[in-house]
Amino acid sequence: GVDNGGVQFGLEMSNERGTLQPLLDDIRSLGVSIRSVLTMVDGQDETKRKVSIRLRAHDRDLEDKVVAKIQEKYDIDYWARDTVHPAAS
Repeated sequence: GVDNGGVQFGLEMSNERGTLQPLLDDIRSLGVSIRSVLTMVDGQDETKRKVSIRLRAHDRDLEDKVVAKIQEKYDIDYWARDTVHPAAS
């Protein structure tokens, strides 16, 4: 888990084929390693899915850059490193 280092993001996306790929491509383009991806269909709305992504960079500065870039481009619910940070309003 996050206790082992790295960063975790949580967000909600459309449950359509191919919608996750641009996010994964953006993360890879920043030079970090994707450790795991978990998706789950929202029980209330099957057109949406919850996505959790864990990643790890070679240093904390790069992780900070990744957090900033992902928050800038995507509507995340939270991110966590040492503690959970709710999305900025």
